[in-house]
Amino acid sequence: MDLDPLEAADNLPGEFVAIVDVTNDVRLETSTIAGDRGTGVIGINGPAGHLIQENDMIILIIYVGYDYKTGQTMSASRRFCAC
Repeated sequence: MDLDPLEAADNLPGEFVAIVDVTNDVRLETSTIAGDRGTGVIGINGPAGHLIQENDMIILIIYVGYDYKTGQTMSASRRFCAC
């Protein structure tokens, strides 16, 4: 995945994401792999590549783990990218 949207979403390579394919109603979870910056490429490889096709409209959902014992407050954020 292009590093620009990956960093904009505060996601590190190797962290899990959910991918929702709006075009064919498929949802799966996988991890991110850093690609070349500025390319706009979101490559979907392996078994997931059989479920999601080029030019499908997808939504990436990035989750954050939260330890309630730390007492830290967190707020949700949204990032939109027309890649």
